[in-house]
Amino acid sequence: MLQSLEKIQKNSSIVGEVRGKGLMIGLEIVTDKETNNPSEKLAGLIRLESFNRGIILEIGGHYNNVVRILPPLIITKDLVDIGMEILKSAIEEVEGL
Repeated sequence: MLQSLEKIQKNSSIVGEVRGKGLMIGLEIVTDKETNNPSEKLAGLIRLESFNRGIILEIGGHYNNVVRILPPLIITKDLVDIGMEILKSAIEEVEGL
C-alpha cells in the first residue's frame, strides 16, 4: 500500500508527504509542493470524493490536512488495489478543480 501511495505522491501536485506505520498511513495534502502550505479544504474534498466512490477516510493532523487511511488488518491485496485506485482518482479529480 505504501508503494502505491508513494507513486500517487510522485505524480500529484498536492500530496506533500506520505507517512505511517503498518496499515495506518497518512497523506499530507498541500496547496502545492513548493510551499508545502497545508490545505484543509483540499483534504476535505479528497475525503468527500473518496466517500462518494466507496471508501471511508479520516482527516486529521494539526492543520486538518492529513488524509488518514485506516484499513482493517484483514484487508486483501485485491481490496487494497481497488482502494488505491479510488483514492488516486479522487485526488486527480480534486487536482482538476
